[in-house]
Amino acid sequence: MANINWRLDSPLENTQAIDALETQYGFTLPDSLRQLIIAHNAAFPKPDRCAVPGLGERDVKMLLSYNPDDPETVYDVFEFFFKRSRGRLIPFASDSGSGYYCLSGAQVVYIDENELASHVVAQDFASFWDGLFE
Repeated sequence: MANINWRLDSPLENTQAIDALETQYGFTLPDSLRQLIIAHNAAFPKPDRCAVPGLGERDVKMLLSYNPDDPETVYDVFEFFFKRSRGRLIPFASDSGSGYYCLSGAQVVYIDENELASHVVAQDFASFWDGLFE
């Protein structure tokens, strides 16, 4: 993740927000994602493109915010993905359309909210960020 320039962060208003969501839904975020949210809540990555098998290139618009009053929050979509997948999908970023990037175990998957098919983008969280391009 060293090659990513994070822009327009929205500082995390409540550092306990991550813990509260984990407790409410009974999951634990990987430490690397937790630290990324704390450092760059709601930020836009640059580079911001990734290859989605079967769909071509997609953008990574932004990290979902853990501030309830921000425009695109984890709270807007979390329950939908978590319940629909029986706890297997943890959304963490969005694209410019109707797609979301989620953790599914160790893997990162892309899911278009309209089609609900998942596409494996990376085998792990670090590889996802390392694979972004312009």
